[in-house]
Amino acid sequence: MSHFDSRRELFPSLSRFAYLNWAGTGPVSNPATEAACAQLRRLRDEQGRDPDAEVVVTEEVRSRVASLIGATPREVALTSNTTQGLGWVSGGLGLGEGDRVVVQGGTFPSVLYPWLALRDIGVIVDVVESVRTEGRPEWPLDAFAEAIAAGREPVVVAVSWVHYETGFTLDLVELGRLAHAAGAFLCADVVQGFGVRPFDVGRSPVDFAAAGSHKWVGAPGGAGFLYVAGKSDSGREVRLRPLEPGWNSVRHRGDYGNLAWNPDDAARLHEGGTPDVVSLSAYGAALGLLQSVGMEAVWERARGLAAELARGLRGTGLGLLSSDEDIESCIVAFRTRGDPTHVAETARRHGVVVAAPRAGGVRASVHAWNDEEDLARLLEVVGA
Repeated sequence: MSHFDSRRELFPSLSRFAYLNWAGTGPVSNPATEAACAQLRRLRDEQGRDPDAEVVVTEEVRSRVASLIGATPREVALTSNTTQGLGWVSGGLGLGEGDRVVVQGGTFPSVLYPWLALRDIGVIVDVVESVRTEGRPEWPLDAFAEAIAAGREPVVVAVSWVHYETGFTLDLVELGRLAHAAGAFLCADVVQGFGVRPFDVGRSPVDFAAAGSHKWVGAPGGAGFLYVAGKSDSGREVRLRPLEPGWNSVRHRGDYGNLAWNPDDAARLHEGGTPDVVSLSAYGAALGLLQSVGMEAVWERARGLAAELARGLRGTGLGLLSSDEDIESCIVAFRTRGDPTHVAETARRHGVVVAAPRAGGVRASVHAWNDEEDLARLLEVVGA
């Protein structure tokens, strides 16, 4: 049994389905399930025995996230999902009349809406739309450079690292340089990459990055993180006003009689209330599984499988909606001979889980925990 085969057994859904929809909602692993159940049993049977139990859980998860993304624990706030983290950024920057932001268009709604919602208070929101290359949507860096230079200095450039439909992947290093040279922050939704490929804030100069737990990580929804850089190359001071301040936001948390507003100077300032330790326990266990294998190994395996699937799809005569030159992510979108929704429904009846419609076709998303048989089952259904 190979290194990855043994890990595959930790995902019971993979023994029942050729599961290729990690970009939607990923299966939950045994370690994540067991950690959540153990936490529920503690809350049922042992509540009060260890007053620091919740702190231990939250700080372990914070440390795991920080380790995986190359940050310090002080730079990590724990969230309920990606959308919450992005909202903390858009609402916390204190933008107002005449401030300008540049946002990637044609991407997931939660990347766009937090900024569009600010237009009614006078914030200027310039949207970078995609260009089509052989029918595929792409966002070249030149388009961002033009948008950044087209008006007053933007406060922030907001994007998706990996596009949820096609896997188109932005070069965050170069985009960060563009943004910072213009005096702007870079904010990235990284949920479609985190958990399947390495993401290092030391190499990718983002100022804010958000991701949730329910896709590539292998945990249920209900947890996530927001990375807040300790320092920005934009020349701006990194400071977010907390939108949900509470007892957990201050340095003297737990000292409820002290009502002085003395906010924490770390990212956990934004965690105003009681954490969801059940979701966080599952999240921490899932992150631990990734750490035990190593993100480079996970990425190498998953990317290889995605490339194999792309070759197989080309062999059936189906055109790709993802990059045809290089596998940028583990999302492989493709055209179909019939209605994409019908094709996906047929696949599901054959035990193959994909998503449609996506970019006018079907989206398959491949993880390291998949295997060649999963790919063969999909090719058999769509190539028939």
